[in-house]
Amino acid sequence: MDKSNKATVQKYEEQLNGLQSELDKLKSSYEKLQRHHIRHARESSKETEEDSLFETSKLNGKLEKFRAKAKEWEKQRAVYQTELTSLESHRRILADKCELFQQTCLNYQSQLSNRVELQEEAEQQRQCEVRELRSELETAQKTLLSNEVTIDQLRNDVQELTSRRREQAEETQRLLQDLRQSHTQRQKVEEELSELRQELHTRDDLQKAADLEEKKLRREGAKLRERLTKQMSAIR
Repeated sequence: MDKSNKATVQKYEEQLNGLQSELDKLKSSYEKLQRHHIRHARESSKETEEDSLFETSKLNGKLEKFRAKAKEWEKQRAVYQTELTSLESHRRILADKCELFQQTCLNYQSQLSNRVELQEEAEQQRQCEVRELRSELETAQKTLLSNEVTIDQLRNDVQELTSRRREQAEETQRLLQDLRQSHTQRQKVEEELSELRQELHTRDDLQKAADLEEKKLRREGAKLRERLTKQMSAIR
């Protein structure tokens, strides 16, 4: 899309340069006609009228070409405006995606907070259980030194609690990794939005410059037509 827009802008600038060149040629032809009219004012009226009519016909032909090119340029400007509208739509889609990513980040942060709270509660519960187990173990050692089955059961409970804590820590690490990836995607989307805003600003500047150039060419064309009308009136 960026290459297509650049090609369109380049083609548009070439057409403007061509229109400016045609306008310069029309001005030059008008000046030549004026000099010709002054130089041959004293010659026979028939010969002067034929030459003037030929020059006028030639200028009218160039003026018609200029009008045709102006219409073609107007069509190109409409196409360019359509492309600008498409870019604006694309920018809005990216903005919606950015909001979606932000909402996803908030959801991940909420889940992470819940996981942390659960982990803290589990840690407190584990510490209480460990203290209880130690108390029971001390009591059992004092009262039942020979009861190895009870000791093994207590060890198994401690291992299970340790395994749960390890699983919770791994889950927390996974959520942190997802959150980092979400932040990275959000930064990419924000960079794309920034580039798109800059591109739209550039397109607006080009559009304004093109409008100013078009007004200037139209004024010059109107002046030239007015001069041609006066010259044709003088010839008649």
